[in-house]
Amino acid sequence: MIGLFVSIIKGQIISTLDTINVLPYSSEIKLQHNLIIDTTFSILKQDTDSIEYSLDPINGLFFIDNQKKRIQSIIVKYDYYSIPLPTKIGPKWIDLPLVDSLIINHDLSNNIELTSYPIAKEKESIYSSGTVFRNLNISPRGGSEFSGGFQMQIQGSLGNDIVVGGVLSDQNFPIQPDGNTSNLDEIDKIFFQINHNNFEVTAGDVDINIESGKYLNVKRKTVGINNQFKYEGVAGTGAVAGSKGIMHQIEFKGVDGKQGPYSLTAKNGNKDIIIIAGSERIWLNGVRLYRGEDNDYTIDYSLGEIFFMPRNIIFFDSDLYIEYQYADEQYNRNLLTSSINKELNNKGNLQLSWIREYDQTLNTNNEMNSEAISLFKDLGDKEIFVSGAQEDSIGIYVFIDSIYSFDSTNTIIGQHYQVSFTYDSKNGEYVRKLSNSGVLYYQWVDRQNIELSNKSIDYYSPVRQLVAPESHQLIQALSNYRVNNWLDLSLELALSEYDKNSLSKIDDNNNQGIGHQIKISGDQISLNNNIIIGYEILQWGRNKRFHSLQRDRSINFNQDWNITPIYGENELMQNINSKVFIDSLLLINTNLSSYKIGSNRKDRAQLDFKGSTRFFNNISGNINQVRSNNEYYQT
Repeated sequence: MIGLFVSIIKGQIISTLDTINVLPYSSEIKLQHNLIIDTTFSILKQDTDSIEYSLDPINGLFFIDNQKKRIQSIIVKYDYYSIPLPTKIGPKWIDLPLVDSLIINHDLSNNIELTSYPIAKEKESIYSSGTVFRNLNISPRGGSEFSGGFQMQIQGSLGNDIVVGGVLSDQNFPIQPDGNTSNLDEIDKIFFQINHNNFEVTAGDVDINIESGKYLNVKRKTVGINNQFKYEGVAGTGAVAGSKGIMHQIEFKGVDGKQGPYSLTAKNGNKDIIIIAGSERIWLNGVRLYRGEDNDYTIDYSLGEIFFMPRNIIFFDSDLYIEYQYADEQYNRNLLTSSINKELNNKGNLQLSWIREYDQTLNTNNEMNSEAISLFKDLGDKEIFVSGAQEDSIGIYVFIDSIYSFDSTNTIIGQHYQVSFTYDSKNGEYVRKLSNSGVLYYQWVDRQNIELSNKSIDYYSPVRQLVAPESHQLIQALSNYRVNNWLDLSLELALSEYDKNSLSKIDDNNNQGIGHQIKISGDQISLNNNIIIGYEILQWGRNKRFHSLQRDRSINFNQDWNITPIYGENELMQNINSKVFIDSLLLINTNLSSYKIGSNRKDRAQLDFKGSTRFFNNISGNINQVRSNNEYYQT
């Protein structure tokens, strides 16, 4: 046991001499020190002949029979440990209170009378716990790597019904977690929350989720502060945050039998992007899919690639819709939101909301030079491209016959350049290559000939695109009022402003747009004891300059209307819908609608029914007809 103890507290051994005065008839003598190493204990001087003794080294006790020899003094020598022996064995965190509990522990011994007090009367208490770790990796081929991190949790009460909680995690692991599980490991996370009966404040890594009416539906991964409050029928929210990336959505058809990879792209089609972990939402044929090898798909966030699990076989007519955020290397993107909601006598509500998402022009990581700012101010919303080549005697490209040729060994005679290439699906004439030495370079190709054999190649041009900072904001007024079970009224008005270049006043005459939605509905209209009907009359529209911050229609909207996505046109939708419930055995849903976009108009009739009979437990059907001036579509 002593040997084990030495291995734990080594380096704390001290030698000493004790002079012991022995009282008559005493048999137990307390030495000056505890934790004695018994093998080092010896008697140096004594008044009489040798004596018999025993030793308790842990407690520092010396036992002799002094009734016979009448010993008066003894000098002993021994080594001892200078640190105290722990009175408890086990990890110290066991004594800490639970992080997820605000209950204050008391001594519940039987001889203490307990008095009950409300939790709010307890004294203020904040509990915290956490871990710190360090890793040292040594390679047998030489070199080493030192890494580490920490995680801390805090939770407690500040009194007056205010509860606080938070998590701080910092671990230098890869930038993105693996996307093959339903739950992601939070690598670096800061989260702090203050709760009260009337308000809630959250700071750190905050998910902004706004679902309000038709035109204001926003989901963002951000870092900032989010506040919610409610007091005497008035509720509101507000947020000041930095968005972790640019929101984008793509819609495409699957490839027959191909489960992956399907690449996610930036707005300009570039595949060299990093997806923000956990920001993606995927639908297949209108059905929401969920991440994980045991679920529907996996995703590589660093490469922006999605693989679908065998439970969902992809066909040529599979409709895929994906929303996601990707990291922006140009600007930091900020997000400001504010909303206030007033209840109307428990009959409805009146809400006013505002949101703005914009690029921060003063980016300390990549500040724009005066030449770029001048171009942005003078050219308005136009795309700006500048040459990506700079003369450099040790550059790896040489310019010959209007083509940049790769020359890593600097053996080709001519002016050498360092060249930056930009993804250019329309006019690009260079493709990526990898040299034998592992250097990534770009090589000119005859695009017309290569497209005949492979249409999936990515093309690049020797230019740099100067991306202007954007600004997008939206104001929404929304009101809902329930007159009775037969009549519900809803009115929504939205104003948007989308500026492709916030540094320029040129081309700003088309930034503002307007959208509206009017809905009249009723449910639980009983004709008799067996038949209940409901109805909805709806109209929504938006002009061609209106821009939503995110999807503002159903996932299957384009499939239901048999159209391809069209942007920059006026839209108007009119719809009448009715539902009939017959004795809880049959549901009939009838929908007549008209949709106009630009100069095109389509009319649609849809009938759904579900029911059960004595012979069949489930009967269902669907009829969908879409008509236009020059085509007819039915399913």
